[in-house]
This record gives sequence, C-alpha cells and structure tokens, in this order.
Amino acid sequence: MLGRVITGAILILLGTLLLAANLRVFGRNGAAMAANWWPLGVLLLGSLLINLRVWILGGMLVVYGLLFLAIAMGLLEAHVAHIVRIWWPLGFLAVGTALIVFRRV
Repeated sequence: MLGRVITGAILILLGTLLLAANLRVFGRNGAAMAANWWPLGVLLLGSLLINLRVWILGGMLVVYGLLFLAIAMGLLEAHVAHIVRIWWPLGFLAVGTALIVFRRV
C-alpha cells in the first residue's frame, strides 16, 4: 500500500511540475531544452515498466512518448498538438490520484 501512495505522490508531483512548465511558469529556457529529448526517454521508461509488469503506468508512458514523437515529426494537426503539449500532464495527475484513492487500479 505504501508503494502505491509513494508512486501516486511522485506522479502527482511530476504532473504538476510538467504542467507548470508547459504553462510557462518557469520561463521558456527550461521547457525548450527538455522538449527536444524527453519523448525517447519516456518511451524507454515505459517499456522498462511494462517489462517489470507495471502495466498501467508503463502503458501510459509509452502512449505519451509516441504522442510526442508524432508531434515532433509533424504527424498531428497543429491544434491537436497544441492541446496535447499543454494538458498531457493531467494524465499523471489522474493516475497518481487513482493510485492513492482507490485500492484496485
């Protein structure tokens, strides 16, 4: 149970920080530097978690990594890409909250 609470709290913190970066709370430089490299890291982390049988979080990270690679490659329309770029951390917030609140996720 404690592992779920810690994982949920980490996801909530990560989602909050990334959403703040996307809303330019930290300025342009920090978000611009990370934007070029993180999709591959997210894909690798998601794949590792799936391999360790952490299905929900691993799958979510793989989907996010693929989404942002598609944006970087110009495969999504501009308005869809803009919405995804800003609001994607809400997925971390939702999964983190579900891990803390519900016993079976």
